[in-house]
Amino acid sequence: MTAETTQTGNWVEVTTTDKIPAGKVIHVAPAGTHMALANIAGKLFAVDARCPHKLGPLARGTVQHNEIVCPWHRFRFDVRTGQSAAPAATFSVRTYPVRTVDDRVQILLEHDIDN
Repeated sequence: MTAETTQTGNWVEVTTTDKIPAGKVIHVAPAGTHMALANIAGKLFAVDARCPHKLGPLARGTVQHNEIVCPWHRFRFDVRTGQSAAPAATFSVRTYPVRTVDDRVQILLEHDIDN
């Protein structure tokens, strides 16, 4: 795995594109930060690994349109914004920038504000 440092953080390699086919979600943990990495129609998105409702494992969820669905209680989150897809819900998950370099998938981890 490789990393590239920028002013705002580090691009950290988490997997390769062949490990995450379209319509699937996998668990990744760059530098101990647990995330669900989703492939939606060939575009990759990373969000927090746990649903804020009851800490369900989002990486075991499913993708529908631009949403990741928690397997425990069906809470849905827009992978582009992290916002809950249910109009009355106030839950959200953090999103992380994702890029591919050749076939390597990288996620941007921000530097700690205190450092």
